[in-house]
Amino acid sequence: MQKVQAEPFAAKQIELLQREVPTLPPITSADAKNIASLLKFTAEQVQTLKLLFPKVTDRQNFGQALEIISFQSDRDNLKRELGL
Repeated sequence: MQKVQAEPFAAKQIELLQREVPTLPPITSADAKNIASLLKFTAEQVQTLKLLFPKVTDRQNFGQALEIISFQSDRDNLKRELGL
């Protein structure tokens, strides 16, 4: 994840995540929140949480990961997409 944090461009950060997420071991909702918080913009944070969701083991706690999303409407849309 250091590569993601070091990358200055959001599009490149997402590219890195798309490559790295499949190789990650299972993670917690808190881990997902920490990873998504590496990105500055809401759209990229949402995209990151979508990528990470299949790896999350404690989905009942995923609400804590959603806390980083600034707007309630974005949180609601993501919850709907993820079936939460």
